[in-house]
Amino acid sequence: MLRQALIALAQRAPLLPGAQDVVFVDLDSTHRQVYGYAKQGAAVGRLKGRKTLHPLIATASTPITRPVMAAIRLRQGKAADVRGAARFLAEALTTVRAIAPRARIIVRADSKFYTADVAATAARYGAHVSLTTGSNPQRARRDHPSPPIPPGPRSTTRMPLWTPKPANRSPTPRSLTSPTRRSPPAHAISTSTAS
Repeated sequence: MLRQALIALAQRAPLLPGAQDVVFVDLDSTHRQVYGYAKQGAAVGRLKGRKTLHPLIATASTPITRPVMAAIRLRQGKAADVRGAARFLAEALTTVRAIAPRARIIVRADSKFYTADVAATAARYGAHVSLTTGSNPQRARRDHPSPPIPPGPRSTTRMPLWTPKPANRSPTPRSLTSPTRRSPPAHAISTSTAS
């Protein structure tokens, strides 16, 4: 129903201006708490002791437009993040291709969707993929260990934690300047080796 409505709307109004250049399709999931005992699909998920639904959401946007909901699928609260993501992405890309047939599509998603199925689905629809990957700190330490610190005398380095704004520069946003307009004292940071 949403797909048909979006395609019809795109034929009557400029739904995604700038789509001739690039369209971003963002894939994400969320948890929404529900109330009552008769909610279909509600189950205890990540929110401990609370019944939730765990929908998948796909939005489409261009560099000059706000996101438009391209697809949504409600799932049980205990569903895994990636469950059904490849098929859902295919539905979202079908909708976007119907709205902007010649657009370059970039699928963006976080590490929850970092699977071969999601990447293969994007490739089947001619979309580029930008997926973040998870990190494994144990492997990073094993593959790239820090070099040992050579023994020697201790040294003290004085480093300012904040530098005042120069007077001849353009104005800086207030969030980047000190609220008191005073420079805090420099703190001594000691670097030493254990002997």
